[in-house]
Amino acid sequence: MKNSDAFLDYIEARIQTDKGFCADCKRADNEAFEWKLWPVINRFTDIRDEDKRKAYALIASSLAKSNTKKSGSLSLGKAFKILSKADSQEFSPRFMRVLSVDSVDELIEILRPSFGYISSENLCLDYKSILDQLLRFSVDAERVKVRWASDYLNVEDCVNE
Repeated sequence: MKNSDAFLDYIEARIQTDKGFCADCKRADNEAFEWKLWPVINRFTDIRDEDKRKAYALIASSLAKSNTKKSGSLSLGKAFKILSKADSQEFSPRFMRVLSVDSVDELIEILRPSFGYISSENLCLDYKSILDQLLRFSVDAERVKVRWASDYLNVEDCVNE
């Protein structure tokens, strides 16, 4: 099992049973409170790696804030397409902003409010895959963005997943 998978399994289990931990997770996407999750994040990755640490914190926070409190099956590209409610093959402005970023830090700043919006529409993101993609973003951003774009453009194949 990958560290990212083990991390998500751990977070899912703890937020279901520990309200204090769930509250800490919800606030972890704010740099002023992220440190509260450092002991947990450090079990799965080196917290000295800022990109990884912020990616883990964002995913823990988004999962804790989600309506289901568990990872689903919807990719990031598919979720943006469903929310855009557009019939055309053009990208929505919100999704174009995601595709335009060059750094993990900037991506996290863009995704933070987007995850809240996605959750408010009762869409269940595949947080495990998204965490893996965030972790790869600094090494191969182009491939990650192409994957998201492909999912967005081919959403008809999997809306019923």
